[in-house]
Amino acid sequence: MLRFQDKRTCQTGYAGGDRSQGARPRCIGCFLGSFAALAAAQQQPVRALRLGAATDAAFQMVGIPLPLATGVLAERGHTQAMLAVDAATHAAARAEGNAMTLEQAVAYALEEGPPEISRLDSPA
Repeated sequence: MLRFQDKRTCQTGYAGGDRSQGARPRCIGCFLGSFAALAAAQQQPVRALRLGAATDAAFQMVGIPLPLATGVLAERGHTQAMLAVDAATHAAARAEGNAMTLEQAVAYALEEGPPEISRLDSPA
């Protein structure tokens, strides 16, 4: 059974929903996918890629594809983020996101940090 270190924080991602073991990663995955798209829209490509990878991992955990709405948001964010970073940065961010536990991914999604500036936006 999945256990969360900060129950109150994690409950914000699936408050009132089905609390079965399979529902937790699925609901948290939807939550993470939304935050991945938000990070991409806020010009935080590395954060978007990490959260996108964590989203994918949550859905792989329960063996189902992303719901359509989450998938569209996640794919849009992934595409936007990919355009802003080089291949090595992309691969590293995805690996970091894949390595996160659900608890780590939720905490990362909820933390506030300075916005990243993509290499395309920074002066040469």
